Amino acid sequence: MTFDPFADTDADEAQTDLPSTGPWEEPAEVQIPSPRAPMDNGHKVRVTLKGGSGYEDPWITVDGADVADAADQLSDGPSVDKLVKLTSTVARHFHKTYGAGKPATQAGGARQAGKPTGADEAPGGEKRYCEHGQMKFMSGVSKSSGKPYKGFFCTAADRAEQCKPQFLK
Repeated sequence: MTFDPFADTDADEAQTDLPSTGPWEEPAEVQIPSPRAPMDNGHKVRVTLKGGSGYEDPWITVDGADVADAADQLSDGPSVDKLVKLTSTVARHFHKTYGAGKPATQAGGARQAGKPTGADEAPGGEKRYCEHGQMKFMSGVSKSSGKPYKGFFCTAADRAEQCKPQFLK
């Protein structure tokens, strides 16, 4: 039976091939195609994992031939974990080098007021890296001890995963 949405019939007369289940009833068992077997209707499933709420945060998309295929891909925990960490590291490096990490300027190219030029740059332009990518050079005065410090700090978003700082003498 085919359904014509433009036909002049009453709702009582309309017949459909849909099961008569409501939200309170258990639906009939659904048969999921075997993993990696594409569906005949050409539909695909895309799962998007977002690293945050902004456009600057990294996204990972997993394309599956169907729901079972996408679930199978996401169930490989070690591989998914490695992909998420690598994507986060590369995104952080990319934004720091080419995006939001660039110094802000005012109209006309003048530097904004604040730290003097070079205050956030390591001596001699030195760069250091850890397992999470390029480390950030910072200098200042410790709030707790009142002593000056300068060194390279890990940029991992999760503080529990950050590498030890590398202080300069």
